[in-house]
Amino acid sequence: MFTPRRLTLIGLLAYGLFLLLQLPASQLLARIAPPTGWSLDAPHGSVWHGGVDRFGHQGRALGRLQWSVRPWALLLGELRADWHWEGPYGTARGEARYGLIGRQLSIHDLHTDLAMALVSDLGWSPFPLQGRLAATLARVDLDTGFPALQGKAHWQQAGVKVGDEALSFGRVDLQAEPRKDHTRLALSSVPGDVAVQGEIRLQPAARVGL
Repeated sequence: MFTPRRLTLIGLLAYGLFLLLQLPASQLLARIAPPTGWSLDAPHGSVWHGGVDRFGHQGRALGRLQWSVRPWALLLGELRADWHWEGPYGTARGEARYGLIGRQLSIHDLHTDLAMALVSDLGWSPFPLQGRLAATLARVDLDTGFPALQGKAHWQQAGVKVGDEALSFGRVDLQAEPRKDHTRLALSSVPGDVAVQGEIRLQPAARVGL
């Protein structure tokens, strides 16, 4: 239940954000530094509805990023924005939500069609990955201490290169379900060289359980 004091605070925050969102996107990016290694260049439009033409990581060009803020959500104490990314590795889109009171960040209705080479090219995998990842995630919570995921994904033509050899996994299907203290990833495959079947648990502090 919202008290008058909390409603007043939400109203003031909403009004302040309304004024902020009228600024050109270039002014916002000049004041906010992206995470280490990431870059946002060539902005256009406004904070309300804009984007950047050059989105990158450690000098690697990743394409364009666009966003559109939903103003009515400010009345609920949330900052919501639809976003769309497209680049040489594929596309991704969804809705980002940031709670102004609890300061929690989550992604909703996430859809991806990505080349898995993105993971290895960014240095997130020690081996080159092959195939494409088509994912539909209802929700991704980023402030829970561990990756809380809900939805499914399909890794088509899955494979990994080890030295000069390529190892095929066929098609790998993943089902993500959030639990109280971890996220459960159920895996199965239509096998290639190797069959995949089992469960992965994503836990706090980047621990992984099998």
